[in-house]
This record gives sequence, C-alpha cells and structure tokens, in this order.
Amino acid sequence: YPGTLSYYLASAFGEVWMQPSGTVGLVGFATSALFLRDALDKPGVEAQFVARGEYKSAANLFTQDRYTEPHREADAALVNGLRAQ
Repeated sequence: YPGTLSYYLASAFGEVWMQPSGTVGLVGFATSALFLRDALDKPGVEAQFVARGEYKSAANLFTQDRYTEPHREADAALVNGLRAQ
C-alpha cells in the first residue's frame, strides 16, 4: 500500500519515480472538533461545566463555538507529540 512510510523510505534516494497513473497516499496527523454551542443555543439549552484548569478543554465542545487558545495549544502539543514519535 503506497503511503507515508513507503514515501519516507523512498525519500532517502536522490529521485523518486512513479507511474503516471500512480498515487501516493500521504497521511499526517490532525485534530478537529465539533463545537455544539450554537446547536444548543437554538433550543435554549445552556451547558454548565466546571473546569479545573485552563487546559481542561473537554467542556469547550459544549460551551464554545470555536477553539480557545489553550484548547488549540493543547491539541497542537498532542499532534506534535505524535509526530515526534
């Protein structure tokens, strides 16, 4: 299966050749979140959570409509940690 590992191995050489009809399925790491605050606002539901710290962001999915800076920072640290392995 042509993927990231195969391409990584091939990148050790000076050139990488591929058939014109070939594909390279490069896979990386990413995070995404489905923020539900707007959906909860429509029927008048108010989510109430207690967060014990700035980087405790699980409740953000219900109380925010986008990433907060600490939430984005924590997700970036997770992805960077995976990439570093």
